[in-house]
Amino acid sequence: MTAPLSALLAVVATLSAALLVPVQAQTQVSTQISTPPAAQRVAADSIVAVVGTEVITRRELSQRVRNAELQLQQQGTALPARDLLERQVLERAITDRSIVQWARENGIRVDDGTVDTAFANIARQNGLSVEGFRQRLEREGMDVPRFRRDLREEITIFRAREREVDSKINVSEAEVDAFLAQESGAAAGETELNLAQILIRPKSEAAADIAAARERAQALFEQARGGADFAQLARANSAGAEADKGGEMGWRTTDRIPELFTKTVAGLRAGELSAPVQSGAGFHVLKLLGRRAAGSGGSANAEAVQTKVRHILLRVTPEVNETEAQRRLSAIRDRIVNKQATFEELAKTFSADGSAAQGGDLGWAMSGDMVPEFESVMNQSRPGEVSQPFRSQFGWHILEVTDRAKRAIPVEKQRQLARNLLRDRKVEEQYVDWARLVRDRTYVENRLEAAAATAAAPAPAAR
Repeated sequence: MTAPLSALLAVVATLSAALLVPVQAQTQVSTQISTPPAAQRVAADSIVAVVGTEVITRRELSQRVRNAELQLQQQGTALPARDLLERQVLERAITDRSIVQWARENGIRVDDGTVDTAFANIARQNGLSVEGFRQRLEREGMDVPRFRRDLREEITIFRAREREVDSKINVSEAEVDAFLAQESGAAAGETELNLAQILIRPKSEAAADIAAARERAQALFEQARGGADFAQLARANSAGAEADKGGEMGWRTTDRIPELFTKTVAGLRAGELSAPVQSGAGFHVLKLLGRRAAGSGGSANAEAVQTKVRHILLRVTPEVNETEAQRRLSAIRDRIVNKQATFEELAKTFSADGSAAQGGDLGWAMSGDMVPEFESVMNQSRPGEVSQPFRSQFGWHILEVTDRAKRAIPVEKQRQLARNLLRDRKVEEQYVDWARLVRDRTYVENRLEAAAATAAAPAPAAR
């Protein structure tokens, strides 16, 4: 199906494994604010953080850390030290809880029906019924009510971000023109750099906090120079938006990189590091991953592998349930495979999609044009092969790939890809800033961090 999967489902579909994000802001504790009543109702030794009027317990943090470890293992990513992972996951939880409280105060609500729908969609995307998905969560030791609360929070955060960030992002035609010109190397002699960074933000503008941040950045630089994995250090310590990517910023022409960075790495060779440099955001340890002539690579390629595909869709209705829709499609597929009728004829007769009049033909499709379930089956199918029935958010499908080839990307498609990429970058940058602002305005007591600081403090000298 060419209609894109809703952004909401893209968010909630990830909830079966916790997402890691970099530490975006340092804890700020006001000594003039008393501990909220919620904290007084939970045993003190089980609380790891107080956020506004709510608490985060050790049990909740442990569950989030287990989920994070599972996701990292599935991605093949080496696990950071347990204490670093706990700090990172807790910081994410604190920021999320701050945004949820802000959303409630500003009239954003998520009703039970929305949570039920999201839960059912995740179950379907995992090939399970709602009850089957519930049982699977329980078998894996996950608390279903806790999962639903997390789901409600994620939807709330998505709606807050959509209102405060996404809706305010615009990409001009001039920006699209400039991006495509840069990607094609239109400006003679341009260079692209691929940098990675570790960003350390001071807790405040106080001289002591700035000095502490400088020392921490220097220590991380020494570790990296001594052979420690830079990407792992970035994931565990960086406050940059790209920390979860190992600090990698991606290929960019020099005019899209801060001048401070380009000057700092000017004399470096690929793989070399810079000593910490200071900007208004904090202290940066930079690594030059690569340098190349502009236009030698990029996302706006002139050609791409494309697939010509057609399909038959049956929607689930009160009259046609899941089982019946799947059964009918299996029967339709058998008629096609046994050459009792053509795909085109049966698509015109039975398909509930707008493409039925064209025999189910959806034309040429590129990566990202279809919803994930459809694209996955399409990519696995050989030309001339009719797929088994499969489910998407639209209903039950069978598809046939009629051709696959490397073809020129239409100009308007290139502009759409560029526009989407630029918008995603802006959203990411603006969301990080907005989330940090919301968190900094929220009362936070990070007891995990406070305990670590106390343990690290030198013992008083004996008298």
